[in-house]
Amino acid sequence: MKNLIELYIHNMTSNDIKNFLVKNNYPVNEKDIDTVLFYIKNNWEPVVDGDTSIFEEIKPKISDSSYQTMISLYNQYKNYL
Repeated sequence: MKNLIELYIHNMTSNDIKNFLVKNNYPVNEKDIDTVLFYIKNNWEPVVDGDTSIFEEIKPKISDSSYQTMISLYNQYKNYL
């Protein structure tokens, strides 16, 4: 399973995130998308394993609404990991 996640994340772009957010009626902030993408690409494995401590590092670097969206989406999809 992790191999599939790694492959998907390796190929992920900011447009993928933006399209997902737009499709699901979430607000889009281009700067925050780039920041979140950087953290996803560099810290995905601990998050998949349930370690969400990286979220506190991201929090001051993105808007409050983007942070709340990220947490909401994580909570919604974490059981699929």
